[in-house]
Amino acid sequence: MNAAWHGWAIPMFLFLAILRLSLNYLIARGWRIQWSIVPEVSEPMEPPKEDLTVSEKFQLVLDVAQKAQNIFGKMADVLEKIKNLFMWVQPDITRKLYICLWVAFIISCVLPYKLMGFMMGVYAGIKFFIIDFMFKSCPKLRDKYDTPYIVWNSLPTDPQLKERTNATVSRRLSCIEK
Repeated sequence: MNAAWHGWAIPMFLFLAILRLSLNYLIARGWRIQWSIVPEVSEPMEPPKEDLTVSEKFQLVLDVAQKAQNIFGKMADVLEKIKNLFMWVQPDITRKLYICLWVAFIISCVLPYKLMGFMMGVYAGIKFFIIDFMFKSCPKLRDKYDTPYIVWNSLPTDPQLKERTNATVSRRLSCIEK
């Protein structure tokens, strides 16, 4: 609250993000650091399933479950990509984020709060109303020039990481056998 009162909320959040990325980098390099803001959550027990006899109710429940599964699957992919971004799974992409956070932190400490807010608002307006409109109308431009989109699509999910490690292990084993 004190940081928000004195206009240092943005630098504080940027510094905390930098601190978290730095700790994740050290953890990825083999340091044993046990520091977490979010407490560990145990998995809930599944309630017993009831047999439904009416086929329409069963089909309705099945449809809702499929929709929920698809939504949760997409959410899990997004969260896995964010986790892998912050856990230095692909160091080149995370390094770019790390440098951008440092630049944003230094700029937020130097520029006045009102000027920085105005600049962020102008950028957001241009990005959301002009650039995104152009990228949505021309997907080939987006695939070629939209850097956040390219970076997001190159981030792996956990199953993709497992496939990569399995492929690497199998290649190593086949090279050793030869």
